[in-house]
Amino acid sequence: MMKKDNVIDLSKFHRASGTKLKGKGLSFYNEGAYYYEQEDFEKALDRYLKAEQAGIECVDMFCDISWLYGDKDENSKAEYYARKALDLDPEYGRPYILLGNVLDEEAYYEKILEYYLIAEKKDCLDKYTAARIAWIYQKYYENSFKAREYIHKALDFDPDYSNSNNIAGWIYFCMGDMKNSLKYYLKEESLTQIQCTGYNIIAYIYYELSEYKKAIEYANKAIFADKNYSGAYYTKASVYFSQEKFDKALEYYLKAMELGYEEEEEIFIRTSFIYVEKLKEYAKALELTDKFLSKYPKNDRALYIKGYICLQMKDFRQALRFYKRAFKYKREDFDPDYYEDLVKIYIALHKYKLARQTRDAGLALYPDSEALENMEI
Repeated sequence: MMKKDNVIDLSKFHRASGTKLKGKGLSFYNEGAYYYEQEDFEKALDRYLKAEQAGIECVDMFCDISWLYGDKDENSKAEYYARKALDLDPEYGRPYILLGNVLDEEAYYEKILEYYLIAEKKDCLDKYTAARIAWIYQKYYENSFKAREYIHKALDFDPDYSNSNNIAGWIYFCMGDMKNSLKYYLKEESLTQIQCTGYNIIAYIYYELSEYKKAIEYANKAIFADKNYSGAYYTKASVYFSQEKFDKALEYYLKAMELGYEEEEEIFIRTSFIYVEKLKEYAKALELTDKFLSKYPKNDRALYIKGYICLQMKDFRQALRFYKRAFKYKREDFDPDYYEDLVKIYIALHKYKLARQTRDAGLALYPDSEALENMEI
């Protein structure tokens, strides 16, 4: 549920109500408004409902009741009271915010956004709503420009609202503006206790900015916050990989893999590269590749890598087998290296006609490849 907005003063009560301002009803209303402001929500709801029973009708009281029921996840009641408020004053924006608040975001993000924008047109916008509009524009529409517009409206309301800084960091991250993204994530860190994912995002941004020492520092913060968070190990490994510290990179990639890091293909490609190209540990590379292929037997990159390992071990027939399977399941054209390797395999197997055909096929795709052009068959 969205955070509590401010209690509206009694001038709204006079404007919105056709009920006389006297007797127990008014007393209950005043007590409800007081408890709402003090965030004693159970007492606030109790007094407001008693005020309603006594005949009080007030747009802001109904809005407060709507919010209070929403805070209890009683969304049907929250919607009922938001609509009662809207019936009293169709030009008041706050009920539209409350109607948006009670809807399930995944299913009704379009309707939520519609309600919020109506509220804004009726001069009713706060930092919470502006931040959520920004969130919806970015997450569901991938419209970073509208998202940026609204997150800055939220920050204009309160530059120290941690959630707005978090969303701003994410929006700029999506826009590829790492420096501004870092600015807002660090501001969020200064305002609240962030979670391991927050530390890892900061670590990743530092990595993208080639500030490797800070990247390791924040990856370690993420691991300290949750030692089983695979993303932090992956980020830490990627930093070491970029620094060509391959032993350490391998250690943390394998740890991320053990913990179930979701980008399995990327982590497999990097670990196999280290085993084959840097450590020349072909047996371990094959073990890793076979394990990956047992889960994804038609993965073209893994089939290609297994063929390449066999090529390095001079097992040309097995290399040819896996290169062919990789080509069969390819998701996109392979780079020129694939065709160069395949030509070498055919030459090693004395299949010169196929070698020439493969070279020509590669040159048709990559006419500027000097390596293919210069291969002698």
